[in-house]
Amino acid sequence: MKAEGDKSIVTWMAGCYRGYPDNDPLENPNDATAISAITGLYKAGLDNLKAEMEK
Repeated sequence: MKAEGDKSIVTWMAGCYRGYPDNDPLENPNDATAISAITGLYKAGLDNLKAEMEK
């Protein structure tokens, strides 16, 4: 995280796969499902980080 005036810049990088070998396969492994899941995860994490920083 980097301060930029009264804001912060957060860089969060990760890789993901629609499924992993030896795990239970997803019911509908497609790009839209994977993107939706990861977007939700990032949003929840960044919303929580924002709330913690504003305390």
